[in-house]
Amino acid sequence: MGRTPLILAAQKGHVDTVALLVAHDSNINAADDFRRTALHEAVCSRFPRVVDHLIQCKVMINAYDYHGSTGLIYAAELGELSSVRMLLQAHAKVDHVNKYGRTALIQAAANGHYMVVEILVQSNADIHHNDLSGNNANYYAYNYGHIECCKYLIKNGAKLDELAKSMGLSEEVVRNKIYASRPENLEEVYF
Repeated sequence: MGRTPLILAAQKGHVDTVALLVAHDSNINAADDFRRTALHEAVCSRFPRVVDHLIQCKVMINAYDYHGSTGLIYAAELGELSSVRMLLQAHAKVDHVNKYGRTALIQAAANGHYMVVEILVQSNADIHHNDLSGNNANYYAYNYGHIECCKYLIKNGAKLDELAKSMGLSEEVVRNKIYASRPENLEEVYF
């Protein structure tokens, strides 16, 4: 699979080994046969200390794998809040699109990671971006039952009428599902 010792150390969370390999000129941006780097492996294996060390060593933040996914997309999908924060602070592209047309925001919303959705929106993620299926973050949040993510996206500019249309439902049905638990919030959507 073409995995280097650095990629393997990152995957296993061995930050000291990662540091030693980088200090001895291991290629920090080397990729395996699937174009996954040490950063991808550290994020996907949930090792934020390794992610932080790689960032400090100037790893290519926006490197993408065979799916076209970056470390930020994976961190958002997994709800790895600390890695998302570090990657954004290191200037990861918030709206990078993978080969399925999905962004970090779509992945976070689809998996119900409210705090990650919040950080991405605050970092100016495009809430209206549609993937190759024609669906956006709000569609996935609604469809997978992540209603709090829906409410947050609507509060920040996602359109209820677009969501209803994409679901093949009336606005009233969608509005009632989203705000059923707190009827006093219905007025937020009407005005």
